[in-house]
Amino acid sequence: MSGHDRNTLSLAGHARLAEVTVGARNGTHAWLQAGPQTGTAVIVYPPASLPDGARVKPRKV
Repeated sequence: MSGHDRNTLSLAGHARLAEVTVGARNGTHAWLQAGPQTGTAVIVYPPASLPDGARVKPRKV
């Protein structure tokens, strides 16, 4: 899957909705062509019920 998308980022432990351009993704990583700064955590498959600002923490894979 590729193209312009709205995805959820993890910033300082909180979910934030942001526009990104996804080049490719798999079950654990997303390769972004445009969007947040390098190193920003992206919630790859966020549930539709995840509200903006919700507390989140990284999952070890």
